[in-house]
Amino acid sequence: MLRRTLQYLQQHDWDDGIINLYLKLIPEALNTSQTFTADGITFHIVDVFLPELKKVADDHLSSEKIIVMVRPFSHLLATTPDHSLRDAITTSIFEPLAIAMETSVTQKLLINPVDLSTEFLNLAKDPKWPRSSANRKSLYQLRHRFASLTVSVCGGQQLEQDVTDDGGPLKSKIQKSVW
Repeated sequence: MLRRTLQYLQQHDWDDGIINLYLKLIPEALNTSQTFTADGITFHIVDVFLPELKKVADDHLSSEKIIVMVRPFSHLLATTPDHSLRDAITTSIFEPLAIAMETSVTQKLLINPVDLSTEFLNLAKDPKWPRSSANRKSLYQLRHRFASLTVSVCGGQQLEQDVTDDGGPLKSKIQKSVW
């Protein structure tokens, strides 16, 4: 079903209107606390999402669209009380993206690390998301992980930050990407 959905998006040239429908449906499928979705299905979607997206996207998906496509997983990471699900999202979605950026600039799904770092920072500091210290810590760890890639991958990209004791930023300034 996931592959078919992604193929449908590809067939329609990753149309923003259709992606918006996807963005309304996928969070419902992933949110086990408000639906009758079994945890196993949620974990399965998390496990297969990135490989399926790589197969379907095949170099035809912009950094911005990739960010949009993984956003439901970022939001789930921000809100889930389940530490196993947080770990699964990190290891199956975001860590492979970071590793791809570290190992080669020619990977099929390469996104601008500044964009993803900013996404995590905005989620971590947004008051509308419920915060447990573990969720906040996970978001800031990923923010720092992708921020560290901005310098090595973006050729001199600068990221300035001051951090608190728990790893959260006091202020952050991200200069325009040199991607």
